[in-house]
Amino acid sequence: MNRFYGFRISKAFTSDENWYAINKYGAEVLIVWSMVMIAAGVLLLFVGLSSPLLGLIPLVICTAAAIVQTVSFARQLKDSNDESA
Repeated sequence: MNRFYGFRISKAFTSDENWYAINKYGAEVLIVWSMVMIAAGVLLLFVGLSSPLLGLIPLVICTAAAIVQTVSFARQLKDSNDESA
């Protein structure tokens, strides 16, 4: 657990279990969305873009989707101070 890399959201800092679960899930989601982004980039290479800035759209969408999925996953985890099992 550190403050320099990984998903640094408050839920991740509540316990070691949450830190590892959130970061493992986040890494898997980022890998999947990165493959989608690469495929979109290759496709956009062959399609003439009117503006180079349009190439940033897959980057923004895929990154946002990965973050939203990871935060949603984190919300489902229990806090370390939850006593109910």
